[in-house]
Amino acid sequence: MLGLCGKSKDGKGCNKDKAENSTKIEVAEVQQDVYKRQQLILRFLVIFMIFGTAFAMVGCGGGFAIAPQAKTYTLTITGTNGAVTHSTTVLLTVK
Repeated sequence: MLGLCGKSKDGKGCNKDKAENSTKIEVAEVQQDVYKRQQLILRFLVIFMIFGTAFAMVGCGGGFAIAPQAKTYTLTITGTNGAVTHSTTVLLTVK
């Protein structure tokens, strides 16, 4: 652990090699944790970019969606003025 110093075999002083080794191990563990965290963040960003691009393409009509078919409607228009009535049929095509 950081800041710990073991005693030497003769009971005097500090065993600096042991303290340095434990410090090196802790630093390596911290570096591994940071690397794993960076990899996780990178994966989430890539997934977010893929889905964001797909949704943007669909939202702009640039892909993945099937174009709707044109529909034709028959309209009957009737006009009345007093006792006179006229009607006609019109086809309306919506694309």
